[in-house]
Amino acid sequence: MDVSGAFEQQDNFLKTNSVDSILIMDGVKKQPWITIAIPTYKRSEVLKETLRSALNQRSSVEYEVLVVDNNSERFCETERMITTDFVNTGKLRYYKNVQNIGLFGNWNRCFQLACGKWVVLLHDDDLIFDDFLLKTVYYLNRIPDCTILKPQMDNWLDDGNSYHRSTSSVSRFLSKYSFYCALDYVFLGNFVGSPTGCFFLKDYILQKGGFSLSIYPSADTGFLLSAAIDKKVVLLHEVLGVRRIGQNESLKPETEARFLEARYSFILYLIRFYNIEWLIGKRYMAYCIQEYRKNLSVSSADIMRKELPRINGMEQFYYRILIILYKLFRMLRTFLIFKKNLKSDFLSI
Repeated sequence: MDVSGAFEQQDNFLKTNSVDSILIMDGVKKQPWITIAIPTYKRSEVLKETLRSALNQRSSVEYEVLVVDNNSERFCETERMITTDFVNTGKLRYYKNVQNIGLFGNWNRCFQLACGKWVVLLHDDDLIFDDFLLKTVYYLNRIPDCTILKPQMDNWLDDGNSYHRSTSSVSRFLSKYSFYCALDYVFLGNFVGSPTGCFFLKDYILQKGGFSLSIYPSADTGFLLSAAIDKKVVLLHEVLGVRRIGQNESLKPETEARFLEARYSFILYLIRFYNIEWLIGKRYMAYCIQEYRKNLSVSSADIMRKELPRINGMEQFYYRILIILYKLFRMLRTFLIFKKNLKSDFLSI
């Protein structure tokens, strides 16, 4: 898989500009500073819960909720639900694309239609807590040169049981936030996860050209890695929402296999970009893919056609030590941020 397009300047908006988006409902009364953008396609029941969580924010900041529907059918279930149940919110705008422009095409359309300086991309089946904006806005105003802010989102297997808010990760005890480095992906994998709940500075994503339409299903990973190389991605170590895990496209074996191909390709690109092949050797990618395969179904592993060399015991030991050392390095980097923040807080008293 060729992933170089994620790291190159491309106008991915241009590819879908010929498709119009029709404004169905505009209930926004004030100019927003933040847009919570929800791309959707034929999931009205879970979308209703997502909308309620987005509209039920305790923050005083001006924000809008933007829904961009990739289903061109007029008067569909989603349109009836929104125009009936969410008429008088004062914060909701609803668009329909005249034709389906694909997953990442619709994400890009959300950024084009957003009115806020900051855009939160929220998947149509996920939830944010009522203090989501209250806590994130504090850091948006505090961290210099922040262009992407990613709060933690809990994974929730929606099996009929209610969700109970969990505590945040151990990283929060070292620092309230950290900076995401693209090398983190090489040694630690995609621990950042999907971009749901992620804040993007609108001008930055427009300037970068949006999400690549050719790197399905990993265009979001590619964009975040590219931004991480620019040193623009901040990870907030607090759980502020829920990512619903259910039967969706990303769990299909064919899609899992493409994730596998993308992971291999991203690691290869970053190893060459940072010129670290001398440190980790040519067989490290094979080790990463074999470890990653353990989390996939057997059928997904079979679909991955790339032949990988066998890793012997000594190589496995070396790679595991290397990853442990990188984790320690990252913890130290995070702790130094904590010390810097502590000093800054003390001086501001």
